[in-house]
Order: sequence, then structure tokens, then C-alpha cells
Amino acid sequence: MVAQITPAMALADAFGGLGLGVLLAVLYDVIRFFMPHGKVRMFVLDIFMFVAAAFFTYSYAVSFAYSAVIRWYIILGVGLGYGGYLICFMPITRFVQKWVYAILCLPFKLIWYFVLKPCGRAIKGRAQKLQAKRKAKIQNKRKSLHKDGKVLYNSN
Repeated sequence: MVAQITPAMALADAFGGLGLGVLLAVLYDVIRFFMPHGKVRMFVLDIFMFVAAAFFTYSYAVSFAYSAVIRWYIILGVGLGYGGYLICFMPITRFVQKWVYAILCLPFKLIWYFVLKPCGRAIKGRAQKLQAKRKAKIQNKRKSLHKDGKVLYNSN
């Protein structure tokens, strides 16, 4: 039988669940930053986070909670911590992540625009010139040949 606990102990468990919810939301945010976006990938990430939340909540309840079982206030604390992070801090972290992503991608964009793209244009221009020369050469060969449909007879 599960032991009865005092309201102060229940409140301590709820605040522990609140902290666990915030940690799960931070984990979600970090994984989402490094994972490419897409519907299927986000679905897989959501399923993973659901399983992780269940595992960590159970682990917290067994290891640290006063009653050593999962109770409704622990689950409520996890949900409030997770939701609170998503509502209060995720817009800020999303803004910071966009700036970090832009700063990390800046050298690659500069290399693309100032090195690779001009080289590609030069190579493409050279290839078009060579192709035009080949076409002209083929046209000149065809002009020197006799036209089809005319038969040359020997006048002897």
C-alpha cells in the first residue's frame, strides 16, 4: 500500500515534476535545433519525446518522489513545466537559434556567393562557348557536303 504523504511533500514532488518538465522541454528544443524540419521528422521527434517524458517521469517518481509512485500532481507538474517553457521561453530560444544558425551559415553562404557561384558561371560560359564552336564546326561540315536528293552523274 502506498504511504500517505503530507501536502508539503506533495508540493515538493510537484515542483520536482515542474523542473523535470522544463528539462524535457529544453531537451526537445535542443534536439529540434539540430534536426532538419519536416512533418515526418517532427512526428518521430514528438513520439520520442512522449516516450522520454514517460520514462523520465516514471524514473523521477520511483527515484526521488516521497511516495515512490507516479501521482497526478507529478504529472501535472511535468505538464506545467513543459507548457510553461514552450509558452514563455521557446519564442526567445527560437529567435536566438535563428541568429546562431545564421551566424554559423554565414561563411558557407559567403563562399557560395563569392567563390563557387562565379566559378560556376565562368565554367558554364566556357562550356556554352565550346558548345557553340562545336555546333558551328558541325554546320560547316554539313555545308561542304552535297545536299541530299541531288545525284551527280558522270558526264563521260
